[in-house]
Amino acid sequence: MLVIRCCLEPIITKGYAVSVEGGKIARTGQKPGKGVYICTKCKQIVNLDDDTDTMPPCPKCSTIEFVVQRGTTVREDNMAFQLPENLYYAIKAKHSGKVIDIQSGSHGDGTKVQQWALTPSDHQLFYIERHGEWCKIKAKHSGKALDVKSGTQRDGEIIHQWRDYSTDNQLFKIEPWDGEWCKIRAKVSQKVIDVASADMNNGAQIHQWTEYKCDNQLFKFELVNPRWDIRTDSFTPDFPAPPPDRIDIVTQRELTNNSPAKITETLSNEVSKECTFRWCFTTSFKLGVSAKFAMEIPGCGGVETEISLEAGLETNREWTKKVTRTYAIERDLTLDTRASILVRGYVDWVEDYTTPFTVELLVAAWGESKSGFRPLTRNELVEILQIHGCERENIIDEAKDNKVKVRLRGEYTGSFGTRTFLKVNELTTYRKSDGSDMWHWCTNCPEWPVPGATSVYEELKLLDGKIPDGMLCQVCASKAADGSCAKE
Repeated sequence: MLVIRCCLEPIITKGYAVSVEGGKIARTGQKPGKGVYICTKCKQIVNLDDDTDTMPPCPKCSTIEFVVQRGTTVREDNMAFQLPENLYYAIKAKHSGKVIDIQSGSHGDGTKVQQWALTPSDHQLFYIERHGEWCKIKAKHSGKALDVKSGTQRDGEIIHQWRDYSTDNQLFKIEPWDGEWCKIRAKVSQKVIDVASADMNNGAQIHQWTEYKCDNQLFKFELVNPRWDIRTDSFTPDFPAPPPDRIDIVTQRELTNNSPAKITETLSNEVSKECTFRWCFTTSFKLGVSAKFAMEIPGCGGVETEISLEAGLETNREWTKKVTRTYAIERDLTLDTRASILVRGYVDWVEDYTTPFTVELLVAAWGESKSGFRPLTRNELVEILQIHGCERENIIDEAKDNKVKVRLRGEYTGSFGTRTFLKVNELTTYRKSDGSDMWHWCTNCPEWPVPGATSVYEELKLLDGKIPDGMLCQVCASKAADGSCAKE
């Protein structure tokens, strides 16, 4: 939550580029932590109420730099990517998709640093050496560091490669900006690395420039030919009991045994329906692999789908799978002598039922390093996953053997049958002779109307309830009361 108010107190900046009376500078796009921040230009105050809040541009003047007010503790872990050291990365520019490149693969001091289409070659690969919150970015082919020429602070000063020296013009900070994209800030000038004039062409100069909100100042550190092993560790749908929408398979089917012996009737009915399953992930996570997810739907069996992570598990990105399910009732029913039954069969069906679900993935990775291809440690995996857009809160440090668990959340919508029912109710048969008001129930009653003996009679079958006592033959009523009617 962001709270913004006007500042009525004077703020003394004294021309400092990085600190104000011992404070620090926070920038738009960072997550510096809960606290109070003051615009360096118009003195607008911005309060961040949570460590996960992202610093916005100044709402008054759109400036992107803020003085950290005294008493606010800056979360340095949120202010810079802590890239694993000694792994090789290609550094991709967002605006062009091209990578940072040492011209012609030269080993010489002062060689131009430019952008070029990814080959990849060793002079397009870099590794990180940490120096506190700052780092050196060194070329694989030469071992030399990216360097701000002459250590000047002016806009447009070129970046070239140079042998390793203990100078601030070789120190940079990799700052998160927009998901997996970052800015590379030079310590010597506090300016950021920039592709000159937002040029899209091969050979465009890499230089430093005052920070702006533009894609030619955004870069992504990508592992070279990483190998990912991603497996579904658990899949947890949240299925409360949905209200049923019954589809009849057998509708009010009556079976009657008019014979003096027991008989068996075979009941067979079925209905088919197409089930549609939509999976929508609500957690962004981008990797160049695919993963298979399986879900057990009550009454519908298993549903599997393979989802590509290459395009990303992005909000509102949907995958749909259709499955035709057949719901069948097949059963042998034995009817007692002269019994009547009513059979109903149905399936509890749910249309477009939506529920959240959670997927936990077990992730391992290997990357190319100075010592060869090696597995990433758990700590390195955590950093790499965050760079690929996985929020820290969704990374679970429970797994072993250089693996971590990643929790993804999504929403499932489906149409499916939950269960089938077969309901059999015995029908009570009453008869009375034509012209009589007296009903009979017991087939052993001497007045029970039977075909042949009684030319015309009326028959009534009841599922629930019974004939009122005053309208029921007393002999039948007594036999019904004591259960003494032994039907033929």
